[in-house]
Amino acid sequence: MRLFCLIFVACALEAGAICEFKIKQAREGVAALETKKEAQQESQKEVQKKAALDSSTSDSSKYDESKLNKARAELAALESSCDDEAILKDVRENIALTKSNLDKANENLARAMDSKDSHKIFQARLEQKLAHAQYIAARQEELRLKDLQKSAGK
Repeated sequence: MRLFCLIFVACALEAGAICEFKIKQAREGVAALETKKEAQQESQKEVQKKAALDSSTSDSSKYDESKLNKARAELAALESSCDDEAILKDVRENIALTKSNLDKANENLARAMDSKDSHKIFQARLEQKLAHAQYIAARQEELRLKDLQKSAGK
C-alpha cells in the first residue's frame, strides 16, 4: 500500500493538471466497473440459488471482466507515464478525425438530397447528426482540458 501511495505522489508531482484529471477519471472508471462487477456477481449468486445460469449471463460477465482489465491497464499506463501535451495532441488528432467524419457526412447528405431518395436522406441526416455530436464532444474535451491547464497554472 505504501508503494502505491509513493507512486501516486510521484506521479502527481510530475503530472500536470490534465494528467491528474485523466488519472482521476480513470480511477473513477475502474471503481465503477468494479462496483458493477460486484453487483453482477451478487445478482448471479441470487440467480444460481433459484435456477441454473443461462449462457448469455456468463458471456456478459466475461465481457465486463475484459473491460475492467482494459480500464486497469489504461490507469496503470497513465500512472506510470502521463504527459499533458501528449494528451492534448491526441485530443487535437481526435478533433481532426471527427471534423473529417463530419465533412464526409455533410457530403453524403448533400448527395442524398440530390437523389431525392427519402430513405437515403434519412440515413444521411442520422449520420450527419452523429458526426456533428462527436465533433462537438471532441471540441468540448479540448476546451475542458485547456481550462484545466489554465486554472492550474494560476
